[in-house]
Amino acid sequence: MNRIVNEEIEPKDDTQADDQKHNVSAPENAKVVPIKEPWNDPDGEWNDAFVYGDPCAEFDRLMTQTVSLTLGMQFVDKYRHGRDGTSKGKWKRTTAHWWTFAEGVPREGNIPEWGLTRSPVGKEKDGMCYVGGICDGGFRTTDAMSTMGFMGLDFDAYITLDELGKRVYGLGVAAFMNTTFNHGKTTVDIPVGDVLKASADGTKSIEAVRVYLDCEGWGEDFVDAVEIEDDNFVAEGKRVVRCSCPPITKARVIVPLAEPIDLTQLSQDPKAGAEMFSARVRGLAQMVGLPHDERCEDSARMFFIGKHSKGAEFDVSVFRAPPIRWEDIPEVEKPGKRGANGDRTIPKNVTVEIDGVTVNVTDQYYRYGKRWNLSDIIPEEMLHGDADGGRVMECAWQGNHSDTEKMGGTIVYDADGSNTGFAKIDCKHSCGNKHTVYHLAELLERGLIDPADLEEAAYMVPLADGQDETFCRPTPEEMMEAASASADSNVENDDLEARCGAFNKDSKAAEIERLLKDLFDKGVDVTDRARVNDILSEKTRLGKRDLNKMWQALDRVQKKIDKDAAKMSDDGSQIVFIDSDVDKQWEYAQARLDAANVADPFLFEYMGELSRVRRIKGKLRTEALDEKHFRHHLNTHAPFYKRQGEDGKVKVMAPKDVAEHLFTRDHDHYPPLSRVTSLPFFTANGELVATDGYHRQSEVYLDMGGLELPPVPYEPTEGQVYDAKKLLITEFADFPLGGKTRAEILKAIEGADIPDIANLMALIIQPFVREMYDKTPAAVVNKPMPGTGAGLLTDCVHLIVDGTKATATPMPKNKDEMPKTLLSVLRSSGTYIFWDNINHEMESAELAAAITGNPYNARLLGVSATLDIYVRAGMIFGANTLRMSDELRRRCYLIGLDAKCERPEDRGGWHRDDIEQWVTDHRAEYVHAVLVLVNNWLAKGGTDFTDTKIASFEGWSKVLGGILRDAGINGFLGNRDQLYEEVSDEKTGEIYRLVAVMAAQARKDKNYDFRVGKQKKGSRFLGILDLLNTRVDDEITLDDWNPKRLITSELEYNDTGTAGKRFKDAARNPYTVTFAEVDDERVEWEVTGVVTFKAEKYRGDLYYELLFEEKQRVPVPVENEHDRRTR
Repeated sequence: MNRIVNEEIEPKDDTQADDQKHNVSAPENAKVVPIKEPWNDPDGEWNDAFVYGDPCAEFDRLMTQTVSLTLGMQFVDKYRHGRDGTSKGKWKRTTAHWWTFAEGVPREGNIPEWGLTRSPVGKEKDGMCYVGGICDGGFRTTDAMSTMGFMGLDFDAYITLDELGKRVYGLGVAAFMNTTFNHGKTTVDIPVGDVLKASADGTKSIEAVRVYLDCEGWGEDFVDAVEIEDDNFVAEGKRVVRCSCPPITKARVIVPLAEPIDLTQLSQDPKAGAEMFSARVRGLAQMVGLPHDERCEDSARMFFIGKHSKGAEFDVSVFRAPPIRWEDIPEVEKPGKRGANGDRTIPKNVTVEIDGVTVNVTDQYYRYGKRWNLSDIIPEEMLHGDADGGRVMECAWQGNHSDTEKMGGTIVYDADGSNTGFAKIDCKHSCGNKHTVYHLAELLERGLIDPADLEEAAYMVPLADGQDETFCRPTPEEMMEAASASADSNVENDDLEARCGAFNKDSKAAEIERLLKDLFDKGVDVTDRARVNDILSEKTRLGKRDLNKMWQALDRVQKKIDKDAAKMSDDGSQIVFIDSDVDKQWEYAQARLDAANVADPFLFEYMGELSRVRRIKGKLRTEALDEKHFRHHLNTHAPFYKRQGEDGKVKVMAPKDVAEHLFTRDHDHYPPLSRVTSLPFFTANGELVATDGYHRQSEVYLDMGGLELPPVPYEPTEGQVYDAKKLLITEFADFPLGGKTRAEILKAIEGADIPDIANLMALIIQPFVREMYDKTPAAVVNKPMPGTGAGLLTDCVHLIVDGTKATATPMPKNKDEMPKTLLSVLRSSGTYIFWDNINHEMESAELAAAITGNPYNARLLGVSATLDIYVRAGMIFGANTLRMSDELRRRCYLIGLDAKCERPEDRGGWHRDDIEQWVTDHRAEYVHAVLVLVNNWLAKGGTDFTDTKIASFEGWSKVLGGILRDAGINGFLGNRDQLYEEVSDEKTGEIYRLVAVMAAQARKDKNYDFRVGKQKKGSRFLGILDLLNTRVDDEITLDDWNPKRLITSELEYNDTGTAGKRFKDAARNPYTVTFAEVDDERVEWEVTGVVTFKAEKYRGDLYYELLFEEKQRVPVPVENEHDRRTR
């Protein structure tokens, strides 16, 4: 498997590329021209790699499967040569086919050569690297990792590269292997402190070095060949003992997972999920049978691309085989825990080869270390009487003792008689430094004990009912017995055959697990389990061993539930009487309620209240529980009994004081609920959730109400994206969006900029991606007159996302009523809050706070308390010629309707006779179309939209804008100016007039600098108050600027302080204004343009530069010179 670079054909040195700041090219954009299925090349070569293994359909599917990994740059010395790596928050995922990551790219410009099938020449190992999954938020930290696509193992091995390759090949799983930069190194550095700890006499001797290397798992031949070169060497700032050694095989193995694993779904605690991943990495290393670099156990571990120095030996290999499944990788406990031998740590990965089978003694110790009765396992002829609570035994290294005939220095302790609780072999002689694991390994190696005896329950301390923990695991035989202990089956034979027969080779393990759980809950018996195993092992890729593991897992969960309930009983019969101790009663009731709520959550904490989820008139809603309804759930899941006669009993309701006690406890005991939805949705990291029930990661309850969807493509084609947007746009083209006709709106399908249709699409899409951003702006559906269709439009949107029509909420006119109304509608947990037929000017600080605030601090009714509410619903304002305050308007986006006729309700020509019924009947198609558009954006990298944004709603703008942009739906937020013009209140209208006057004056004087006060003598700054005070005939009324009304009825502005504060707020917004202008030829023009302001300071004073972008210039028609002069 080894190769030497051909000196006559020198590979390119990519070090220069590494020494520059790189543009890491996304694989899907890489300029690669692959041959058809390069992994099946007839010569068995793929770039620099040799391909091993027979052609394999599972490997073919893996290569065409998409996966999300993270690419970046990292440098050991990042400041050398001015280089810098990927910064915090910038580690972005890249989604592509597996074969694309394997193929990589050749070196081109500043882009380094890389790929799992390549090993370019380089002078250093650092530079481009990749991470095995998705770094949420762009941070490469363990807590931030979510979905993992592969596991990586780095080996510094004492065996040859060929032997390592054979071990990887022998796994029978898909893998990529390459030598790393320092492959073939002939020195090994050991920290001085570690050598001294291993030394018997406190010196840095070669014996101590060899003891250390032996404990670390290096092979005997390697250890014997090591010699000390320098016992006081400094390497990378650390004092080490440098030793010469045989060439070290340094290689990396990348093992793709058959299905990516989401660590956030393994546990609510990110650290627990990360440790589960680490345990499987250790399990994978155990399968290879070699010590590995423990840093690979970190899910955030970065792996540099494979490189080698010029002329060096290197190797790249591809192993064609089915990809490994997560559930097929054993979990291995983390080494280094204190065990039976006091303060000595448990040795790592101690294995013994017996009759061609590898026995991992370390793993066995972690399973049974507190169960073994070793005196029953060790041959009787090696035992020599009792001593100190144990038995004297002949040491495995008795020949190394100073007195080989004398017994008494070695004692074996059984687990049930040990003061530490561990089975232990303790030697007082020179082998006293050796852990029990080494003693057992030596006894196995010499054939003195049978490996089967280490898993024989007869030689162990019995487990408590349901016990399954580190050092106290059940044996395989005990697990099979537990799996057989099942009730009579309640499953019909025909139903069993039909349900199992529906699966095939492409069925996912998670789907099969759900079937087994359902059958388990129905009480399937041992016979039917065997029938299920027979059918599924033939129909699917799972073997009977895999299926038995699933059954065993279900048995263990049931045992735990039963055990928890039994703890609270009087006599072990899972019955609690109402005359039991009161603490026992409520503990039992809470335990039973919790057990049911864990299995299938139905009680939640929602907005400070104990709540449940219900469908009310077809609408999915949360409902606060009162004590009466809580008692119903309690009596359903926690039955109580009353004694009757001498041995009799009768079932009764839970005691009232127990129910009251549990009902009044802190509601945060129950799982938190952020929202309910009838739609499949995407998590914050882009994973699609389409399974009914509570999803702990997102705190969302999903109930699709039986909605059935066709398969959603993970990486949609251009044709699929086109069909999806065409379906959505076509159905809304009859509404006069932006005042346009149906024919004009349909042009948006081909990419025409129509802001109102783009904004409408954003309104429809946002509930699907609600977990991807923080705050949602409000949609303004504005129209010039009744009957234009705002209510119908909103109903159609609501039918898509919720399956029901929108519920209109009247807007309170009294500001004191707004907090009450807001609290009510927010607690209803609807997808949208639709404020319809608003017939008054809107100005509400409370409403503005609810739109922007996350959380919104709501006042509770009837008590002097507040509640932080995280607003998940989107708001829609529907009105005729709506007017609102600037405070609200800045939190909105516009979906304008204008039929441009006197009686819009009589408009004909609708594409659908009953559009509401049509949308209801075809809801699944519309939902599917939205999922296609979102998956398209994610497949293209999920990049942010940056062209336009709404301040304070940047996350919403980036996500929704990105989805629309990548779908070719243009014009998003392109009508912001129109929004400002259409819905401004009276006060804002006066501001527009002032800005128009300022723009006209600035262009006339060719001076664009203003100050709020009056113009100072000799100053270039025009005075805003001067402009206001000179408009006698057409005055501008800004009441909140504190003007005074003179005796002559004129307004006079002199309060510079108040005016300064007001204008500072106004200057944050853009303004589209129109004003008259006369050119040098005395021709009058009507000029329209956009005004923005730039605040600056000059000698301590604040001034504003007016920036004007002309949009249109139209001559003003006049009939004669007299008209022109009078005009």
